[in-house]
Amino acid sequence: MMCGLPIFNHRTYKSRRQAAWLPREVPVTLPGKPRLTLLNKNVSLSSESVRFEFELEGPSHISIFVQPLEKVTVSGWSFLSDYLRNQPPFHVYFSSGKIKTPLNFYIDLQKESSDFNEPLMQLGISAHWVSFEHERDAETQKFLATFPPYSYVMEWPSSYERYIF
Repeated sequence: MMCGLPIFNHRTYKSRRQAAWLPREVPVTLPGKPRLTLLNKNVSLSSESVRFEFELEGPSHISIFVQPLEKVTVSGWSFLSDYLRNQPPFHVYFSSGKIKTPLNFYIDLQKESSDFNEPLMQLGISAHWVSFEHERDAETQKFLATFPPYSYVMEWPSSYERYIF
């Protein structure tokens, strides 16, 4: 899903096929790693749906991508229901600023059969560290020195993690 690209927000998502990246000899050392925890998985009493409850910790800017697998639909979640009118993968952008409170959310799934013990969805987490959340390494500082003094360059080291539930 998303070719493993750390897509940032809805504008980047829409223009992902025209995206460009700057190459580096040495990979960026990320200041951390997002942590997704499955808190609960509950099948409804009627066995028609299943609810996954998660806690997500990470930097101040995170995108969540939800791709239901074949014959599975997202029937509800804790985000705006209007987002479910779009075509999958569904995209939720979360920005918390400097507050480091974990994001708790749920996703409800339905499928034609009531077998919820097999993979039902892919969940992608794209995490972005903005300049106040990390120290710039020597290669980044050298690159930034090539810009004129009137410019403000802001890099966002990013990661992408994919989970299957």
